Amino acid sequence: TFFVSICCHGLLSAVCAFRHIFISAGNKPDSHAGMSIRRLRQRLRPLRRCRFDAPLPAAGLLTRGGNVMFTDGFPARLYEDAAAVLSRISRNTYHDIPITETGRTCTYTLPDRQTVSFPYRIYYVDTYEDLRSGLSWTQRMICHAIFTRSFDGYIREKHVRAILLEDYPDWCFPYILKLSDEYVAEILELICHEMAGKNTDRMKSFCRLNMNSFLLSHDRMISYWNEFYRHNCFHYRDYIGRKLFSECFGYTRSMERERKGIIND
Repeated sequence: TFFVSICCHGLLSAVCAFRHIFISAGNKPDSHAGMSIRRLRQRLRPLRRCRFDAPLPAAGLLTRGGNVMFTDGFPARLYEDAAAVLSRISRNTYHDIPITETGRTCTYTLPDRQTVSFPYRIYYVDTYEDLRSGLSWTQRMICHAIFTRSFDGYIREKHVRAILLEDYPDWCFPYILKLSDEYVAEILELICHEMAGKNTDRMKSFCRLNMNSFLLSHDRMISYWNEFYRHNCFHYRDYIGRKLFSECFGYTRSMERERKGIIND
């Protein structure tokens, strides 16, 4: 029995390694190869929320030794608060990954027309519990926003929950929206649950202001439903992502027509 267990563990590790190589090579949600290992991904569901949930970028896209990119992730008036938080975040990374954040960035325009940009993924160890007592409310919100970009899905879920339970400012909108186009359905359920029944007019206005990015996020959400959840939720109209984007974010089909008009112009 012990020998069989070791062999099975080795086989699972090899399959996981193959999966990571496949994703790093350029996973596309609707690719034929992705569909061929769909059942395996469902059995390894916890892994999709923590280790290797996002592809490691090519070496040329990495930043090393600092978190400079997050200084652009917040409004200019919060520069000192953001710098104070960033100076206190541990530079240690999970599993000693030799990078701190990806070179790929997410850019949005805030309601006051300021532009913010932040990394797609970060690999810092989450030391929020050690920091919180020395942070102001605004600094705590900044810290939560930063860790919504963690490569570990459980950490992303923890920190977006903390944001949603507060009367969060408008500059949190980009971080909430970016989480909503990813493939962890539990996080989409959390966001939808906390937003449902509340006035989300400001969030809807933000999504319309960033319509092109918003519609790309909508496309990504549908692709992940098709890839990971269609066998459990066959009808798209029943998927939590559709409800989140339509009811909480204000998605309408007319937006697609507007986007086509913008592209054609």
